[in-house]
Amino acid sequence: MIKHFIGDAERTLHLTPDMTVALEKHVGKPVGELYQNFAQHRAYVSDLFAIIFHGLIGGGMDDRAAFDLVETYIRPRPVMQNWRLAFDVLEYAWSGETVSDDVADASEPEAA
Repeated sequence: MIKHFIGDAERTLHLTPDMTVALEKHVGKPVGELYQNFAQHRAYVSDLFAIIFHGLIGGGMDDRAAFDLVETYIRPRPVMQNWRLAFDVLEYAWSGETVSDDVADASEPEAA
């Protein structure tokens, strides 16, 4: 799971197996296709929102709070800010790594 500052706080995002299945149903394509589309810079903007939304829920946020956060803070941001975050959430679910320095790996203890 990863942490990213959204709105007024640092948020945890994680595509659990259940949230990955829910994401696939939501966007109508398998996670492998989503990943390939991201890698080739062919993802839909709506996919970005869906990945972040499902990542927030998988990170422990309830559905309504995740929806409100996406509507209030994610939708108005520039596409590339959302692209990096969504790809980091997807990449972490895929490989356990992130692709940018914009997020923190929440599974690693913080240095003192």
